[in-house]
Amino acid sequence: MFDINERGLIFVREHLPGIPLPELELRDGDDVTLKINGQNVNIENIRSTGGNDYAGTVSGFPHGYFTTFMDIELGQEVTFRKENVFTVGQRA
Repeated sequence: MFDINERGLIFVREHLPGIPLPELELRDGDDVTLKINGQNVNIENIRSTGGNDYAGTVSGFPHGYFTTFMDIELGQEVTFRKENVFTVGQRA
């Protein structure tokens, strides 16, 4: 269902000078962006379900879609693989 990212992950995180950057890996509680047919689908509060598999809650869709997009509903729990992730917003 979700597009595969063939270019590599983009991590977004607030950084304070003098504090080392954390390892750039998906962590429980991160927010990610997946894509369906090239359109962003925002997922919040992800968690690992084993290996390269994850689950999280749909928190947003492309502009113009408010509660449903491609048979996925806002607030729905979805599963995905690491290869489906395009951007990662890490919580401090």
